[in-house]
Amino acid sequence: MSLSKQLQPQTAILEIARRLLSASSIRVSGHDGSNTLVDITQEGPDAGTGLSPASDANRDNEHPFSLTRTDNGYEFDLALDDELRLSATLPPNQNERELRELAHYLAVCARTIFRNQPQQTRRPDLPDRGLCAAHIEHMIESGAAEIRKTSFAVMKIDLDHLSTLNLQHGWETSNFIIDEAIGRIQDVLPRQAFLSYAGGGNFLVVSPPGLSLVTSRTLIATIRQALAVSIKVDDTEIQASFSIGWALYPDDGASTAALLQAVDAAMAEVRQHGGAHERRASLTSIAALVGTSGLERDLMQAIDRNELSLNWMPIIASGTQTVVALEALLRWERPGSGQVPPDMFIQCAENGGLIEKIDQWSLETACRTAVEWSHPLRVCVNISPTWLAKRHLSGMVEAILQQTGLAPERLQIELSEKRPFGPRDIAYQELSRLRALGVHVALDDFGAGYSSLERLANFPVDQIKFDRSFMQRLNDDRRVNEVMGQTIQMARRLGISCCAKGVETERQMAFLDSYGCEEVQGYLLGVPTEDYL
Repeated sequence: MSLSKQLQPQTAILEIARRLLSASSIRVSGHDGSNTLVDITQEGPDAGTGLSPASDANRDNEHPFSLTRTDNGYEFDLALDDELRLSATLPPNQNERELRELAHYLAVCARTIFRNQPQQTRRPDLPDRGLCAAHIEHMIESGAAEIRKTSFAVMKIDLDHLSTLNLQHGWETSNFIIDEAIGRIQDVLPRQAFLSYAGGGNFLVVSPPGLSLVTSRTLIATIRQALAVSIKVDDTEIQASFSIGWALYPDDGASTAALLQAVDAAMAEVRQHGGAHERRASLTSIAALVGTSGLERDLMQAIDRNELSLNWMPIIASGTQTVVALEALLRWERPGSGQVPPDMFIQCAENGGLIEKIDQWSLETACRTAVEWSHPLRVCVNISPTWLAKRHLSGMVEAILQQTGLAPERLQIELSEKRPFGPRDIAYQELSRLRALGVHVALDDFGAGYSSLERLANFPVDQIKFDRSFMQRLNDDRRVNEVMGQTIQMARRLGISCCAKGVETERQMAFLDSYGCEEVQGYLLGVPTEDYL
């Protein structure tokens, strides 16, 4: 190999290997102009500052990978390409199967780095965004067989106001700030964390596997603290600021594409609020991003392509412990993306004017299915409150009841309090017409939306369904217990039944039963299924 070849990409490979392998020493070697094997870059007790003869005479490119057990551990030797090899001395407490998997992964990384080297001129010693995506894919695949997925965080770190820094101080100063930031991030990252440079003032960090929500926040706080110290350039102190958008696997995305999209969405939300802080991805921020990147277009075709489906959640009567109703839960299997979170695509449908078509499909499908049930259970269907202001809800429900033959008293329309109902008088009229048909009306997500008590006092409803946030704090917060208990008793005096969502423990069940909450649903009692009856 000609030593005129840039050395920095080899440094990137060494950095990746150092993070993944618990090596006591590690080096990248190649042949110089006289075909002598030399160490190009190395880390460990024997690391030098220049090129030196490589010590392992057994390395040759006819054997892509070898793993040799020694008295002190393992000798790891891998061909990175036709000319370069990576060697490492590893301790004995290693898993041979995992080491062989890592060898394949490191070879892929090396090929990617060399292929992208001409395009990565600013910091070719660091992996780029494409290699970061490959690393995330590797982490997901490594834990694919696990029942409980090992969590990890993906973070995007941006230098704020880069254009302004360029104008005020020049490109060289901006580059110095970027390099200083990279160094500080590297200093605080734990082993097995992955740092890549995405160009400009943008960096991507993948945490080691096993970081929880709490430990991920701790790592982010440590990075922010390291970056908060002013940077001295010549005789000038520059206080640079950084924004961080991040997401947690698998909660915020179950695939590489979904995670990177979630990180971009979180960063977009940080930018909307001025930058210089951190924000985790949320359904709202992801929906705002993907709403402009094809989600709405695909959603328009979801019904015609038979991509929508219903799952059924059992609702249990507290007194008899029997199933009295099933709630229809809308699901969308988006081609190439898998299951899309309902809150995300429903918000997108509302913003894009598609919700009426989707609601009609949900209601008609649920009613046709319920007609075939062997037991005349109540069927509960979520409908967007946007129907109310248009005065279309009662007419649509009446038409579908006639088409499907479902008895009106078996249908319950559920309207989320998290959405506005429009003008009060129009909403009142539409809800009154629904009840005149014999259909039940429920306020869903009660306590988490707009003016809960005002709606309870002024709108004709048959049931309130408590938001899951109440269940999460029940028995742990005295105020929540008091609010729940008093609201259940008030609703009973108004002739309105109560249903609690998200019931997951016997203690929650006992509390609700003691206060007379008529119906409950949650994983303690049953999970959503495609075919309940």
